Amino acid sequence: MVTKTTLTILISIFIFPNLYAQLVPGHPDNSVSSKEFVEMGIPNLEKPWSVEEYKEAFVVLRKIKELDKYSLPRYDSKHSKDVFARMTNRENLALLNDNNYDIRSRLDKLNTYANVPSQMIYFYAEENKPTERFGAELLRCMLFGAQLSNNAVLLLRELKKELGEEGNEVAIKEGMNEMQQAHQTSIFSLINVFENNYERFDIYELETCAKELIDFLPKIIPQLAEDDQKAIKMKIEDIAKKHSYKSIRSAFKKLCKKLK
Repeated sequence: MVTKTTLTILISIFIFPNLYAQLVPGHPDNSVSSKEFVEMGIPNLEKPWSVEEYKEAFVVLRKIKELDKYSLPRYDSKHSKDVFARMTNRENLALLNDNNYDIRSRLDKLNTYANVPSQMIYFYAEENKPTERFGAELLRCMLFGAQLSNNAVLLLRELKKELGEEGNEVAIKEGMNEMQQAHQTSIFSLINVFENNYERFDIYELETCAKELIDFLPKIIPQLAEDDQKAIKMKIEDIAKKHSYKSIRSAFKKLCKKLK
């Protein structure tokens, strides 16, 4: 016999499919205004940041994290969203693929950009905690990392083409393989959030990120090796079919259509 309580639960699940989704409250926002961040040493927010400007920003942010991590710039803060937006703006990486600049100088830039995503993630990741209360910020740092690895693969392809026959040398091929592996890791890490670690994140942050992936992933997956492309598409299809949250299934179904 179905009890009234059981019936109520079943109806709730049917009508509100994300009712029992994980709600992870964000940390308090103690961040100051964008103007005050600039006064503290954060670079100009009106233009893309160079590697040198990232280094300047990270000096400031490390001090803030040591004193009060709740004062770091935040994704949706009324005080500091402009600072966070500039730090994670993928426009900052456009120089790597701008052929108005010499390819050698861009390769040098790539080497110095390499550690930027991991440093950003350091500020916000809470791996030793049961949940990610900087979830919105962490996800956007991961998106930035995936964009960097994508741009890096494109840059190495450009180098290989420019070198002609020399581009087939072992060292170039090994470099390309390593960069494609790094790109694979960055994309798989994003997908793994939805596949295995989604309960660590707030449902709203997951939904927002999933919507961004619909347009973002079809642009960067083609830079993967063919086998990796197939593997990632299989994972995406699996999430679209089996994910616990209806809203995530819906977003990933749209993503599947974009990838066909």
